Amino acid sequence: MESLMQQVTKMIERMSNDLFGSHEQPIITV
Repeated sequence: MESLMQQVTKMIERMSNDLFGSHEQPIITV
């Protein structure tokens, strides 16, 4: 179920970008 993890990671990335409003690498621990 790697696709599911990828979807979740993408959602978290998008949310992080919205929260921090920066295009830099979001701080995520996978």
